[in-house]
Amino acid sequence: MKRGIAFVLMAMLLLSFTACGNGNVPEGNAGSQQVETVAPEKKVTLKLWQWRQEIVESLEEVLDEYTKQNPHVTILSERPGGSQYEVTVKAMMASGENPDIFAVRAWSQTKEYAEAGQVLEFTDEPFMSVVSDFAKETVNVNGKLYGLPMQVDGGGIIYNKKVFEEANIDKLPETITELSEVCEKLKEKGFIPFAAAHKDWWTLRELFSYLHTQSTDLIQFSEAMNMGNESFKNAKMDQAMKVIDIINDNCNEKPMDSDYNNACALIAQGKAGMMVQGLWSIPVIEKVNPDFDGGFIPVPISDTAGEARLSADITVAFHIYPESENIEESKKLLTWFTQKETAKLFAEKCGFLPPFEGAAPPIGGGSVWNDMVVHVEKGNVVPFGYSIWPTGFDVQVGQLMQGYCIGQYDSEQLYNQLDETWKSFIK
Repeated sequence: MKRGIAFVLMAMLLLSFTACGNGNVPEGNAGSQQVETVAPEKKVTLKLWQWRQEIVESLEEVLDEYTKQNPHVTILSERPGGSQYEVTVKAMMASGENPDIFAVRAWSQTKEYAEAGQVLEFTDEPFMSVVSDFAKETVNVNGKLYGLPMQVDGGGIIYNKKVFEEANIDKLPETITELSEVCEKLKEKGFIPFAAAHKDWWTLRELFSYLHTQSTDLIQFSEAMNMGNESFKNAKMDQAMKVIDIINDNCNEKPMDSDYNNACALIAQGKAGMMVQGLWSIPVIEKVNPDFDGGFIPVPISDTAGEARLSADITVAFHIYPESENIEESKKLLTWFTQKETAKLFAEKCGFLPPFEGAAPPIGGGSVWNDMVVHVEKGNVVPFGYSIWPTGFDVQVGQLMQGYCIGQYDSEQLYNQLDETWKSFIK
């Protein structure tokens, strides 16, 4: 898969949103099709698995709309294993307990499940015609399509514009030194610089990913790691680790007791000025403060202005288990997801940008989505590390980062732990 080409196509798609916003989906593709809603006699229960903690409730709201239109269908949306989703799903499938539809990460995980024969091929499915070309690349395994890409994610620093204004911050931080200076200004005005959620390992996975993918060519790095010729330690990562230290020194008290929802509440309420997270956080923030006015910037990685880049990629793809007893009903649900109105609903409720023709970015959160488009236009984006890391490695990254944040490891020990852990994932 040629990720470079895929990122060019992603840029073209995101830029098209600024030009046409709510443009019409061309006739004849899946986005303009109507799902047959005449209820069959047989009642159907679809089991859907996904791992995103932040959309558990909002996804239920989206699915409720489908079941209203299709009263013969009941959808059980579950998050098996919680933060241990990947390991749990594999164990459940191995024991014979399977879903109808399930989510895994695009790129590496889709490839893994496709090669294991655990996902249905979608190459000739009509609903794939509405999927943007760049998104198709993320589920392309040996020339065939094996999933429905569901969202474009962006990761970086979300900041509260009102807090920045009250702290007289008129220049957004582009370097590590400027980030430290912003923290001091926020503290002088009584604000918490960073809302942290170290209790949830995956939030630290996000932080490390945003830094790591700026420090290296991810594809070349992964290939070299698999051959035993690379290490997480490099000069740029040594610089980037200073950002982690700045956050640890300038966050809310007892960050290891603070979870994701608490961090979102802190920035929503204007108690904290910044949070390192993905744009999927915006609906959670807006549940606390519907008028939240935010901006979105990259996490600095050095003291060179202009070097920092946002993370942006397709992360989630929906798949159908090939031995499901409800394959046709599952396809109807996926077709419904690609419709223009559903894509709009999904964006508004879950805070994700569906990679479908005619879809529009989520509304709300201030300028966060427009800020992301600006960086995409400039080419200032990199992928999420965990899209390419070995399956399950991201859990270890998050947990090792927790150890670093409590002083269990120094940076050298962290690098060594990461290197050795990677080796354990190589088959």
